[in-house]
Amino acid sequence: MKLLALANVVICLCLGAMPETVESIRCPFPWTAFKSACYRYISTEATWNGARQICSELTNSSSYTTPRLASIHSKDENDFLYNYWVFSRNEIPLYVIYNSNTEYPGVFIGLNDVQTEGTFRYTDGTSYDFSNFLPGEPNNCCGGEDAVHFWDGPGHFGGWNDLAVDTWTFPSFCKMTRLE
Repeated sequence: MKLLALANVVICLCLGAMPETVESIRCPFPWTAFKSACYRYISTEATWNGARQICSELTNSSSYTTPRLASIHSKDENDFLYNYWVFSRNEIPLYVIYNSNTEYPGVFIGLNDVQTEGTFRYTDGTSYDFSNFLPGEPNNCCGGEDAVHFWDGPGHFGGWNDLAVDTWTFPSFCKMTRLE
């Protein structure tokens, strides 16, 4: 009996120490919960426009918003997605682009300035209130860099970069939230 009581105390203490991500939202399989949203890593290589289409076509319960390319609103959310991406790349073949004989993997998010150059917004309509652009980015290099992706080159470790919407192909992150 004492052992059972002790086990209940340990379980309660452990549950109380669980991170916010566990209790905030339940997501349908194969989505992953973090705070108040559900995320899904899409390993299919696509352009930014293609990735946007893939997210919006994902099957979804009527209890959630239509999935969109992920919006990022805090360092915690950015770090969660970066770590999720790193973990996913260990299980799914790494997508690599070749540029000057150097490997630079990336993954698309929903931030873009397609409508107005220099005015960034997310595909899900949420505000652009957090930035993790690399130094010198966004730079609209060579004109037409309207999409944003995590970039994992030497010294970059998940900083953001802008690039053309229909040139490069990468995996992507989709995000949906529970309807109120």
